[in-house]
Amino acid sequence: GRRDREARGAGVSPMRQRRFLVAAAACGVLACCAVLLSTRVSGGSPSARDASSLHGMGGVQRVLLDESGYSLDGKSEAEISSTENRMLDAAKVRARAEDHHVQALKLERNSKEDALKAELVQKKAALREAAERTKRAKTKEEKAAALLRKLKQERRKHKDSSDEDHRKEHDAKKNIGELQTEAQSLRDKENQEDEQEESVESTVSNAKQEVDRLHRHAETLGDEAATLKGKARGLMHGSYDKTERARRLDELAGDKEREVREMRGRVEASLQERKAALQDREADAQREEALDKRGAKEASKEAEAEAAKATLDLKEAKKEKLVAMQQLRDEDKEDSLAADAEAALKKDVRRVEEAKRAYRRVAR
Repeated sequence: GRRDREARGAGVSPMRQRRFLVAAAACGVLACCAVLLSTRVSGGSPSARDASSLHGMGGVQRVLLDESGYSLDGKSEAEISSTENRMLDAAKVRARAEDHHVQALKLERNSKEDALKAELVQKKAALREAAERTKRAKTKEEKAAALLRKLKQERRKHKDSSDEDHRKEHDAKKNIGELQTEAQSLRDKENQEDEQEESVESTVSNAKQEVDRLHRHAETLGDEAATLKGKARGLMHGSYDKTERARRLDELAGDKEREVREMRGRVEASLQERKAALQDREADAQREEALDKRGAKEASKEAEAEAAKATLDLKEAKKEKLVAMQQLRDEDKEDSLAADAEAALKKDVRRVEEAKRAYRRVAR
């Protein structure tokens, strides 16, 4: 079993190894037989020189010699024939022994060749196995080298990534500090805006009170206009000229009443706009502030324009009333009515100026 395993390891089949062992055993047996036969023949048979003398060439007289080299001519024919037969048998046995010896040598040579071939095959197999092991080791070495390069690259990459993370962390801390500073600035700005909003609310409240006062003043002006209208109607009971002058005064009073209504409407519209701007400011502080500033500027400009227009209208009305009162003074000598009308006009001018100053305060 061990030899079979060795033969398998060497690449030689078990059947071939059995044949080799049988041939070696046969060679040994034949060698033993040849030794025994040669021993038996040497006991009473002639030597090789006798055998060679028996096989002389044709026409040569045979001379028979014994082992001691004496002639056998004196022996009988039967003895000579028996001796020749024994010698022939011995020669045949020696020839067969020699053939067996040659065969044994051939078998031995073949067995040695097979052994050498088996050893060569075994060595080739070992060499192939060593080559395979070397190849596997080289492959493992290449894989290990590739893995080592990959690990080095990953380590460098991780190092670069770590440095980048440190830089990002530093930048993030810096950004956090800037954001905190900006947040503090926004909080301060928000507090300022709250204070401004409170100031604007206070201003709006004051403006509302001023508008209410102007509204009451407009109602007073309306009452005065109604009084002037009544006076004009009283004057209508005079002459036709007085009636005409009273009509003009009535028209002037109507114009003044319309101006008062328009002023009151503009004041109320401005108040509504201010309320809407305040609501927008509560929804969005920054947008409200911008809108409030623009609204204040626009309201200031509009108030100034309206005040200027009202001033011009009042000046024209004053001129017309002065003309009318001059005519009344010339015709009827009603100095008291003219004085009252002039005082009313002056009072209206002062009230318009006060309204203008109030709008300017609201705009600021």
